[in-house]
Amino acid sequence: TVDSNTNYYINTFSGTEVVLTLPTSPQKGDQIRFLDVTDALTYNKQIKITTGSGSTNPIQGDATGELIIQTPGAGLGLLYINSVIGWRLIEL
Repeated sequence: TVDSNTNYYINTFSGTEVVLTLPTSPQKGDQIRFLDVTDALTYNKQIKITTGSGSTNPIQGDATGELIIQTPGAGLGLLYINSVIGWRLIEL
């Protein structure tokens, strides 16, 4: 599980998937930033950001609570709004 209000520099050289779980009890205004520092993502190597099993917080309005990143060198920021809207992309 990642912490709110933190920047994460992610190494994607090993394995095919890096799974990051968002905080289970986020507060309005919480932000998290992620950056693929290895430029190694492809269609078969990804970062999966999830709200975790049993969470009701959506990501970008998607109730499944998953965001898949496959763009090499991708960086993004997420902002938590509330339990209805959930996490929103604020930077790409």
